[in-house]
Amino acid sequence: MIKKTLFILLISFYLGSYAQSIHVFKPNEQTEPVETPGHKDSMRIQDRNCIKWNWSLLARGVFQLNYEVYLAGNVTAELGLGITYRDFEFELTKNLGATGADSIQQFSGASSSYGAARAGFSGEAGLRWYPEKFDNMEGIFLEATFSYRTYSFPNSTYTSQSINTPSSFVPGYKFLDGQFKFGYAYSHLLSDLITEFYVGIGIRNMTANAYVYTTPNYYLNTSQVEGLTFKESYPQPILGFKLGYPF
Repeated sequence: MIKKTLFILLISFYLGSYAQSIHVFKPNEQTEPVETPGHKDSMRIQDRNCIKWNWSLLARGVFQLNYEVYLAGNVTAELGLGITYRDFEFELTKNLGATGADSIQQFSGASSSYGAARAGFSGEAGLRWYPEKFDNMEGIFLEATFSYRTYSFPNSTYTSQSINTPSSFVPGYKFLDGQFKFGYAYSHLLSDLITEFYVGIGIRNMTANAYVYTTPNYYLNTSQVEGLTFKESYPQPILGFKLGYPF
């Protein structure tokens, strides 16, 4: 009698446990995904937008904000817009006299002659590809970008002294760059902010307006000044950092 009772109880327990494990899926039934410790980031809703500040451009006289948006697959687009003041690095290292003209001086050495800098415009547009996968604007990426920046010094003291110079001539310089970048973006442990760094190579197309000395006027014992435009293209290494907020 005891054996029969134990056998009946064992069978009843087994059938009850098996019945609880059976689940009949009903149409339109909502199920919650099981979040695992190793895939917390991939289980949440993906961020498809990101606002960024490229703080490394401050050394180039640029304050610029970027916006990255998800397109499809592993591809995103990135746009940037900002204002410029003056590119101290360019002015300290680039002498326009190296182009073959008798430049007055490089811009940094003649800032009082060229006048105060006026705010200019900066903009860029590019496509970014995440080789591994798209994961909330994080991970290794490759990016191709076109960048445009203008710098101007309109209050030049040479305006009234120059010869053969159009009235629309404004001393300054502008860059049209084609860039290829390799970088990595990662999120902070205690916040949703993203830090991004990149390296790369670019081709700079520089156009500069500068006043130069022409042949001295021996009758007036003075040197004449003329506004000329210089163009040059050259490779340029790239290193940058951004701070972003995805949403």
